[in-house]
Amino acid sequence: MTIFKNLSKFFMLVGIVSLVYGGRVFVTGKIDFDNFSFFRGETIISIAIGFYSMYLASNTSILKAKMFRIDVAILIVAFCLAIAIATVIADYRYGISLDNFSMIMITKLLLNILVFSLIYMFVLDDPQYFKSICLALCIPPLIVIPALFFPHILANVASALQDNYDLPMLKTNRGMPLGFTSWDRFSGLTLNPIHMSYMNIISLAYLVVMYFNYYYDKKRKMSVLLFLLCFGLCGLNLWAGSRSIIIAMIMIVFMANVIIGRCYRKDIYKLVSYNVLALLLLVIMLFALPKSNYSDTSAKDALVERLQYSQLKVSRLPIWNYYIGLIPGNILGLGINYEKEFYLLDSQQGRINTHSFILENWAYGGLFGLFAMLSLVLLAFNGIVSKIKNASKDYYGYYVGTMLAFTGIVIAALFTGGTFFIQFWILLALCLVPMNKIGKENTDILGLKHEK
Repeated sequence: MTIFKNLSKFFMLVGIVSLVYGGRVFVTGKIDFDNFSFFRGETIISIAIGFYSMYLASNTSILKAKMFRIDVAILIVAFCLAIAIATVIADYRYGISLDNFSMIMITKLLLNILVFSLIYMFVLDDPQYFKSICLALCIPPLIVIPALFFPHILANVASALQDNYDLPMLKTNRGMPLGFTSWDRFSGLTLNPIHMSYMNIISLAYLVVMYFNYYYDKKRKMSVLLFLLCFGLCGLNLWAGSRSIIIAMIMIVFMANVIIGRCYRKDIYKLVSYNVLALLLLVIMLFALPKSNYSDTSAKDALVERLQYSQLKVSRLPIWNYYIGLIPGNILGLGINYEKEFYLLDSQQGRINTHSFILENWAYGGLFGLFAMLSLVLLAFNGIVSKIKNASKDYYGYYVGTMLAFTGIVIAALFTGGTFFIQFWILLALCLVPMNKIGKENTDILGLKHEK
């Protein structure tokens, strides 16, 4: 029945927006109705999957009509098999048996693949849904932009509600009020600043394309609004203090300016000057960011400290060296529960995972799992670049935004990991799905206003 498919598509969009409140169910390992974790994004997306299952039950022929690309299907199956084999071997060799944490990780992986599958089929059936997904990905970080200008209000409201009503949803996993971590980095409505930064960078990719589109088309009012939104997202990323996210953010802004500017026949020297100006604005913003309630360290001082080589030497390099040293004896990986046995123990942060997309996929599925995942990423880049080359005006901005968002996520993941982030799989589906059925052009908010 079509109503089940429409409900599934609706709840998928609602679930993507709801991911802004994240990190509860799959970190605590339980659904707690008392603190509203039941209503977070993954649970709503699961409802979408349920409705689509009902739709498939009454339309079994659709499975034959909408088969995945065979290369993509093989790589996803190979990735899952590699993880399963690595997990079995790890249990045999090291006694790393499955526990609650590993079952949560398996559930996350299956959910991500199901989300990938649904978005792939939805867009294959209705290309306009591609635009809906892109716009849904834009929304979550915009909800928390006011915190950039009123950090004390956010913290005070969260603390007051927590004290008066005992709402655990207003506490992070380290006991700090909502919005901040114990090391004074902005985490929004999630448990980790990296989770918030991932959503910021995806939203920024689409919004910055909109901004340059309207700016070069001389639509001043809309371009000013979009500039302020982009400015706010950049500020949240600086406040979150993730080095890889900041690198990705700068690359996204520069690439968007060049790609859209060239569509409007802008001189390359002018585009370079705009990029230099954007970089200067980021530096000025870094000095202007307010302090939070929890320390006297400004965002500028905290970030400068994190950018020093001495900080990298005591954070990422020991982690990478440790896991690289495990590869020769564990070519097939360490399995989905590798952190139970193989981890660095830090007195402040507890267990520390690989902090690397490359090492993460090796740890989960060995060299075969790593090969399958890297192949998917390369196919995704090839797919989205192909879409951009053949895009009509009304889809061009969406494709460029998707490419920039996926690029930003991959860059950030190289230094943090990201295989199990649901947004990664959403963007993977958007990059890989064929877009053959394009309807009548209808240039909208992300549509190009000028001939390419």
